[in-house]
Amino acid sequence: MPGRTLSYLAGIVWLGAAGAGIASLWHYSLIPAAVQKAGFSWPQGSALSKAADGRFSLVMFLHPECPCSRASVEELSVLLARHPGRILPQVVFFTPEDKKTEWSDTRLWRQARELPGVRTRMDEAGREAERFGASSSGETFVYDPQGTLVFHGGVTSARGHEGDNDGLAAIENLVGKAIVETSGTRSPDGGGQHEVKTPVYGCPLHDEGERKKALPEAVLKTRREQPSG
Repeated sequence: MPGRTLSYLAGIVWLGAAGAGIASLWHYSLIPAAVQKAGFSWPQGSALSKAADGRFSLVMFLHPECPCSRASVEELSVLLARHPGRILPQVVFFTPEDKKTEWSDTRLWRQARELPGVRTRMDEAGREAERFGASSSGETFVYDPQGTLVFHGGVTSARGHEGDNDGLAAIENLVGKAIVETSGTRSPDGGGQHEVKTPVYGCPLHDEGERKKALPEAVLKTRREQPSG
């Protein structure tokens, strides 16, 4: 009988711990990242290519080891499949100068490379991210054919969550109708006067220590247990 009681109590403790972990993950998944104010037009000095053939230009910034951003890349694939030939997509990976080799062949890199027509680029020390004003993985910028910023935000409804979301709907509306009219919010003036903005759900781009602090232990444990490929 004492053995059964101990097993019963151990089961309750385990269930409680598991429930707390799930609650922590759920809460974390709904917390948007902090973002900066973006410039009104294509940044000067950028080494990235702006479309010169009437297409929209899309730039998505990613942290190579952010598990949340796999969903962002998947949503990008959905967008491109629905609007072929209307967007010049570029995916830019933040890369510390001392980790060029280590961080250039992650699962997220490979996922992005597999998308038809997508240009992938290494952003050493986050120089391009600084030019565009990106600070979080999954942060996406869309410019119209004239080079004006028309969208700034994320393309998922939560961290690591695929499916319909305001960001994807906003870009589709812009590309399909060239009219800014979505459930996103508009900046009243300056720094991207007419862009639609949606929340970004992803890890911090630049600071590896901050990225790890932003992830709850349950996420880090899962990440450590997953194979790198």
